[in-house]
Amino acid sequence: MLRGYTMKLFITLVLITVSFSTVLALRCYQCKYKYSSSEECKQNLTKCPLQCGTVTIYSNGDTLYNSKKNCTDPALCVIDSIHFGQNKTVFNPQCCDTDLCNAEDAPAMPRYSNGMMCYACDLFSRDCSKIVTCSGYENKCFSITERITGIKTKGCGNEIICENSVLNTLGSMVGAQTTCCAGILCNSGQCFKQSLFLLLLVPLLSLFSF
Repeated sequence: MLRGYTMKLFITLVLITVSFSTVLALRCYQCKYKYSSSEECKQNLTKCPLQCGTVTIYSNGDTLYNSKKNCTDPALCVIDSIHFGQNKTVFNPQCCDTDLCNAEDAPAMPRYSNGMMCYACDLFSRDCSKIVTCSGYENKCFSITERITGIKTKGCGNEIICENSVLNTLGSMVGAQTTCCAGILCNSGQCFKQSLFLLLLVPLLSLFSF
């Protein structure tokens, strides 16, 4: 339950960071969802002060979860990826600085295994001894521990998510402690779920921003 809630918060946090400034300058396409046809999207224009952007979120590989086009800040033009074990979410922003340059959606991210491995937690048994193979830009392991219940979420992530304190933001929203580490299976450890958890093997998680 915590994992699903955390992923929803992750996606929400990404989407609400998209800039909606309308200062007269650069012309950009604007549409909220991939479900609109490209022709319909291209008819919606807006004025942006810095850059145009397209944000595409992929769930479990190359399946499109959501897409937005609008103004964006150059500082947010980074690639984020996070793998919860059962679910893998990739946030892929594409930015540009010429008139109407954000016509196309951002492409799917690479799916090749990169040799990195992290522990992940089973959604139902809460066993955190599962090992997942990281892919693409995922070069970190992460761990989120809910402070009151001791419930953990772990997986693969990328450097951007950890450095930009995205996990810390998510952790504060759900009352949890978050950590990132580098190295194969570095997010292991032992812990208790208060009064109910058996001794478990505990590892970590990964990535994202815009």
